[in-house]
Amino acid sequence: ANFIAEVRKRLKDKSFSCVAIVISAVLHDCFINNLRRERQVPEDVIRTMSHKFQMPCYQEGFSHILIKYHSSHDKDKNSIQQILSYDKTISHDTQWHRYTVGKHEEIAGKYIMEKHLNSDTLSIRDKITLIEATFTHDEGKSCVKTFTNSKGEVDTNAHYYGHDSVGAYRSLWTETNGDMFTIIDRAILISNHMLLHQYLQKNTLDIALEKLTNKVGMRYAMLLYELYLADCYAH
Repeated sequence: ANFIAEVRKRLKDKSFSCVAIVISAVLHDCFINNLRRERQVPEDVIRTMSHKFQMPCYQEGFSHILIKYHSSHDKDKNSIQQILSYDKTISHDTQWHRYTVGKHEEIAGKYIMEKHLNSDTLSIRDKITLIEATFTHDEGKSCVKTFTNSKGEVDTNAHYYGHDSVGAYRSLWTETNGDMFTIIDRAILISNHMLLHQYLQKNTLDIALEKLTNKVGMRYAMLLYELYLADCYAH
């Protein structure tokens, strides 16, 4: 079941240990499995559910987060360079971005590398996680791009509703220089990378960071703040 965070929060502060198991299947496999079911659902429903994916976070009360792949996923993995190359063909088509999606990701990623690669401010694990997440944080945009706004009106600016959810899910098949913990951490960052932008619309930075920390925990909040700075720099 695709439990969103609002539903999962009921598990927090329970007296028992909670483990989140993410069953990861590529969308194409989901469509095939659906055809084999006696009671099928429309493909649009499956696609919509993938746009609502919210990567579990330890702050929700989980003691462990595990990823179980539906099938051998090695053949489905994309390198970060492959993702950037494809995303560079996707125009942002908004007044807020000067570059293509891939160029934006590349500039943001290089900003993080220049700032943190040779510094002692982050652990090696956090460096790998933050660099990889920043280089691919907008990967989901190519899947959700629309010129219809939230009111159903045609707009001259493109919109990317749910790109953080899609990007987090797709990141589960992205190659890493780390390990499975890196893949989990990277998905958590991508899934939540829009939160600080949203909090800052109505709050000061201090309050926004406090809300972010309450949501994802101190470690992820710190990494998300760095991703936010890189995201803004690359606009």
